[in-house]
Amino acid sequence: MAQTMKEREEGNVSNAQMLKEVELVTAVEQYASFDVWAKPLENLDLYIPAWSDSRKDASMMDHLRTAWNTQTNWFKNMISMYRIAKQDGFPDVSVRSALSPQVFRVQTTPWLAPFCQTAMGTYMELQKAIALGDEKTIKKLSIGAHHKRLIDLVRARDPAKIYAWSSDAPAQNNAKVVSIRAFEQNMSREPPKYGNRLTVQALVRFDTLQKLDVYSKHGRPLLSPEPKRVVEYLIFQKRMWYDVPWVVRDQLYEGLQGTVKHL
Repeated sequence: MAQTMKEREEGNVSNAQMLKEVELVTAVEQYASFDVWAKPLENLDLYIPAWSDSRKDASMMDHLRTAWNTQTNWFKNMISMYRIAKQDGFPDVSVRSALSPQVFRVQTTPWLAPFCQTAMGTYMELQKAIALGDEKTIKKLSIGAHHKRLIDLVRARDPAKIYAWSSDAPAQNNAKVVSIRAFEQNMSREPPKYGNRLTVQALVRFDTLQKLDVYSKHGRPLLSPEPKRVVEYLIFQKRMWYDVPWVVRDQLYEGLQGTVKHL
């Protein structure tokens, strides 16, 4: 069902197919002992915006395609911002009108400021957990293949070493949303008791000054590098009808991403 709704969002499924699928799941819902709407999702078509292709051998068509994807991403951001605003889905923000000019912006909008603070807090907590090998926190803050990658990373490290991650320059750290998608995944007959029917995926760009110190088991410093600037793009996800934290589901890389689906 979740995959069908994702395909409908991207224009690959007809209204008739979508309606048939919804009717089927709705019929099963009353007998199920689990949330039939919370099926696993793939990444939506989140995109790192750029006005030119970063590859050295990029052709004119590559540059035009990149610019087109960026423009399409902006339009899809606008649609998703409107959907979230219409359902009063921005945390700690009272939306007076879903048609506010804030709909047209994602990177610096006050609507997303509380979420960006939450995302930065989650990012910092997750980085510290990875360094400490805290699998419980990693499980709480990540899902899917990304969760498995982090656990594999932690378990592959030298057990004779202790790692300590830190970022001591909060004023130089920045988190901003560059791509966002929201769609109605919960199609239950009854309105949700908490939040709204949306599932939201947001691509957040983190620009931080950080360092990773390495010690022996006895506390002897083995490596203490200077802090360095790190830029990362992480996909956050939340089913808005659950009172649960935002989780990291994947990481994207500049120059290695796909395309934005056609409208």
